[in-house]
Amino acid sequence: MSRFLCSAEHIGRVVWWGHFHGPHPLISREHLHRLNPMIRWRYSKHPVAAAEVLARANLGGLASRYRLDMIPDWESRTAQKLGGYADVEEYIRLCVDESLLPCVLTAASIANMCRCLAHQSRDCAGWENSRAKLLLDGIMAAAIEAARPDPLAVTWSYPC
Repeated sequence: MSRFLCSAEHIGRVVWWGHFHGPHPLISREHLHRLNPMIRWRYSKHPVAAAEVLARANLGGLASRYRLDMIPDWESRTAQKLGGYADVEEYIRLCVDESLLPCVLTAASIANMCRCLAHQSRDCAGWENSRAKLLLDGIMAAAIEAARPDPLAVTWSYPC
């Protein structure tokens, strides 16, 4: 499956839902307790910080996948080439803006949107131990729990 830059709406809705509906905003209690106490402070519960982390992870995954991270100003070039944004700052600003808007999507949709975003971001260096993966895992766990009894009624990406 090819990689793509997730839309600002996609990232924003995942972050908003996780912040307001997760058992622990933006990170599940299970994942928080697995963290070393010395690094827990790094995992912000604020949606603005989370939106930036997820946007940069998505950019990093795409840049690594297509070897764009070898060129100068790779984040902006990736945002331009794969998302049609003016630069990385515009993409991140739109992700942050979207993370502050209410989300009316179902928990099942959010869970699968987390899977999609993780798939698009997973090629970046250090993904398995990254803040972005931890945030997505926490949001996805909370969304899957909230989606019961119908966890299979999901969409792959931000529903248009």
